[in-house]
Amino acid sequence: MRIRGYLSLAAASVAAAGAVAAGEPLSTCTPAESVHVESSVARLRDWQGVYHAYRINQSCNGENVVEVWGAYSQVISNLLAKDWKNIDQLSRLTRKDAAFETFVLTHLSDETIPEDVLAKIRLHASRECNAGQEALCAKLSKASE
Repeated sequence: MRIRGYLSLAAASVAAAGAVAAGEPLSTCTPAESVHVESSVARLRDWQGVYHAYRINQSCNGENVVEVWGAYSQVISNLLAKDWKNIDQLSRLTRKDAAFETFVLTHLSDETIPEDVLAKIRLHASRECNAGQEALCAKLSKASE
């Protein structure tokens, strides 16, 4: 397991422990919702779709809903690695919603993302960053290390 995988697991454990201590449920996502959301997320093909799914599926977006989390991680990493030409769309969405930016960046720590995909993301972020998007590119590069 890569170091970032350990860090992600540790962060999820701390967050879950805090939620339990505060008496909050870990998730209100039912098993049926989880299956539906996972299937829907796996079919997403652009940043607007990812953002829409992120907004309407809040109860199923946490790391404790493993299948959904993994589906988001795959879509996000594939969009960054294979569809960089649409980085402007992601940039606009993250400028208006900082929590969405955090959501995207956190998914890059998913240990199931292949290293070659992460390398492509770092390459795009370092060599193909558009003017005005330097801060986002730097964050994407760092998150994909």
